[in-house]
Amino acid sequence: MGGELLTGIARSEGDDDPFANDVQSQGKLIVAQDTYSREELVKLVNSTGESGRVEFKAPLVWDGKDNSASLAKDIVAFANSRDGGAIVIGKSQSQGRFEFVGVTDEQAKSFDTTRVAEWVNSKFNPPISLTCHPIDVDDKLYIVITIPEFADVPSICVRAVGPSDGTPKPLLSKREIYVRTANAASAPLESADDFRTLVGLAARKRMDEMLTTFRAIMQGKPLVAPPNDNELFAKHFETVKADVEKPIAARLAKGGWRMSFHPSSFRPDRFPETPELEDIIEKHSVRLRDEFPAHKRGTTPFNWGIRNSLYGECWGFSRAGLFLWCEEFHENTYHYKSPWIPLGGEPYSEVPAGQWINFHTNLFKVIEFFTFMSRMVVVYDPAESVSFRVTSGPLTGRILATTNPSINLDARYGEPAGEGIFVWERTIALQDFLATWKDECASLAKRFFEMFPGNEITTNTLREWVNKFLSRDFNL
Repeated sequence: MGGELLTGIARSEGDDDPFANDVQSQGKLIVAQDTYSREELVKLVNSTGESGRVEFKAPLVWDGKDNSASLAKDIVAFANSRDGGAIVIGKSQSQGRFEFVGVTDEQAKSFDTTRVAEWVNSKFNPPISLTCHPIDVDDKLYIVITIPEFADVPSICVRAVGPSDGTPKPLLSKREIYVRTANAASAPLESADDFRTLVGLAARKRMDEMLTTFRAIMQGKPLVAPPNDNELFAKHFETVKADVEKPIAARLAKGGWRMSFHPSSFRPDRFPETPELEDIIEKHSVRLRDEFPAHKRGTTPFNWGIRNSLYGECWGFSRAGLFLWCEEFHENTYHYKSPWIPLGGEPYSEVPAGQWINFHTNLFKVIEFFTFMSRMVVVYDPAESVSFRVTSGPLTGRILATTNPSINLDARYGEPAGEGIFVWERTIALQDFLATWKDECASLAKRFFEMFPGNEITTNTLREWVNKFLSRDFNL
C-alpha cells in the first residue's frame, strides 16, 4: 500500500487565522523518521529509573491543554539536550518505585504523532522532531515518545500556555528555552554551564554543516538540492489558494472546510488547455444531491488554471492537477433548534449561529468530496500516488447537533469541541485509493466527529452511511 504521510492532525486553538498557513505549517511540521526497533522500545519501557535520556509518566491523555503543555516541556527539553531522549507513558511512581501500569486504548489513540507534533510546534520554534510509538509489553500498552537532538539551533517557546483553571503561573513561558537538568528534570535554561553546553551543541552542528558543504564542493556536487515534488506542490498550493479563497476569505476565517488533492508528481502543464480543465470537472462532478463542485456558470480562467466562486463555495483546478475546494460552515449563519420536543417543561434552548456543527450536512460534504476525488484521480497516471488534505475549523466551543429527529444524536448530551482545527492528510498509491476510498472517507469522518466529545459514532456505521448516500438515501 502507499505510504501514509500525515494522519488526523488536530491543531489546538490559538492561531489568529487558523487557515492562514496550512501548507507552511506542513513544511514546518517534522515527524521523526527514526529507526527504533521493538527491542529498543521495550528496553526503554523496562528502564529501571529516569535519567537525562528517559522520563516516565503516569497514564494520561494528550488533551491539547494542561497534560499537553506539561509533556511539551519535557519533549522540547529533550530536543534541546545532547542526543535527545524518550518519554515512556504508562509508568506510575509509588513509594519511590515505578509501577508498570500501561495506558488505555483511548489514551494511546490520543497520541497521534502528527497531532502531538503539530501542537508542540505551534508553541515552539524552530520546530522539533518526534515520534509516538504505541507498544505492547507484557500484555500492557505503553506510549514511547522518542525525540532526537535539535537539528540546527535550540527550540524556544514562542507562545505561552496557562493552566486551564485560570491560575496565573504559566505552564509554558514565552521566550524560555527548556533543557534537561542534572537531576533529570525539565526546566528553563538558567545556569552558565547549561548555556555553554547548549551553545556548544549548536556550534558543533554549524561545523558539521560547513564540512558537508566543503565536501560537496570538492566532489563537484550542487550545494542546494533542487526542490522535490512536495515542495513544488506546496508552493503551487499557496498560489492557487490565494486566488481561490479570496472571495470568501473573511467568512472562511469564521469557520469552514478546505479540501484538496493532487497527484504525486509535479508537472506544471499536465493539463495545458483551459477547456480541458473545464471538461474534466464536468465529466467527473458528483450529482447525487447538489452538484459537487458546482460549475455550470461562473468559471474564471487564471494563469494557473480555473476558479469558480459563484455558488457560495469556491474551488479551483490547476494545470498541474491540484484541486482545491473550500466553503464556510452553513452553521455560521443560522441558529440551531432541537428537533426533539420535551415532555413538559420549557422547550430546549436554541444554539446561536457559529456555535454548532450539523452532523449530516458536514458528513454529506465529506462524502461528496471523496466521491468526486475517486472519479477525478483517474485522469492522473495510474502508477502515481494521490495526496489529499482536509482541513476544518475553527471548531472550539462548537457542539455537534442534527436537525433530523430520526438520528439518535441529542446535542444536549454532547460536549463542545476543545481543539480548534481538524486536519487530515494522506498520501496513498492511486490504485490503493481507488480500492479503499470509502474506508478512507469513513475513517476521516470518524476522526472529525471525535473532535466533539460525548458522541460515539463508529467507523462501521459511517461506512454504511457512505453506501446509503451513494444510493441516494439521504435520510441520515
